[in-house]
Amino acid sequence: MLTRLQAPPYEALAPLLPRGAAVDPEITAQVRAILEDVRVAGDAAVRAHTLRLDGVDLPPERWEVSGDEQSAAVERVPEAVHAALAAAIERVRAYGIAGVDITPTSFTPIASTDGKYSGITLQGLHMRVTDRERADPTKLAVALLAALRAVHPDQFQFRAANFDRLATGPELRAALETGRSPQDIWNGWEQDLVRFRGTREKYLIY
Repeated sequence: MLTRLQAPPYEALAPLLPRGAAVDPEITAQVRAILEDVRVAGDAAVRAHTLRLDGVDLPPERWEVSGDEQSAAVERVPEAVHAALAAAIERVRAYGIAGVDITPTSFTPIASTDGKYSGITLQGLHMRVTDRERADPTKLAVALLAALRAVHPDQFQFRAANFDRLATGPELRAALETGRSPQDIWNGWEQDLVRFRGTREKYLIY
């Protein structure tokens, strides 16, 4: 069932929302132009912007990695890395993440915009939503961060300024660095979520 929202006076919701970083009007305009281009031109626009921004030119039929390619990539993963990925996956599952299937995979960045690992085959996790009604991407992100930090305690590091900006504050990073469990972190959100839902309720049309 769809829920329609009536635009509220946002000042009423502002105290309940995360602290956002300042919005750059130029970036907003660029993103809006890209989205409009994709809306009008579809796959052709996605391909063009991917080439312009990432230096990668792939036809749409190659956007999805086949099951055979994924299986072959997994077989090339060194045993020690495979064991670490398996441990991370088990930790995420143990946290009670619902609606998402997680498997090991490998990938090779090409002309990455941040200059990291371009052309180098990396091992990682492939996440597939199996139940969108139960999947919670925010909880999944916290579980992944906690699991990877537990598996690689000496290598996992935060870039505090960047992470805190994306997380709208240092609270999440501090909680993870002190070893709080994902469940404990999620529970800490509940009171604010209840207040937000209560404020939002009066703006629901149906």
